[in-house]
Amino acid sequence: MKIDRNHGIDIKKPVSDLPEKQKIKLYPVVLKLFSTRDFHQVSIREISRLSGISSTTLYRYFPSKEKMLFS
Repeated sequence: MKIDRNHGIDIKKPVSDLPEKQKIKLYPVVLKLFSTRDFHQVSIREISRLSGISSTTLYRYFPSKEKMLFS
């Protein structure tokens, strides 16, 4: 994780930097969950578990579920 040494905060990575292998695992899970359930019933933890991508990695690229849904 990159840290801005001047401010000590995480620098979010652009979604375009997410490795292709992880995009292939992530996007079908996100589409299925959000198309079958209400937005508020889906958690980052569940997306992480079903896609096999750690929640830490997901938060590194997507600061919120909204960003994940609309990317």
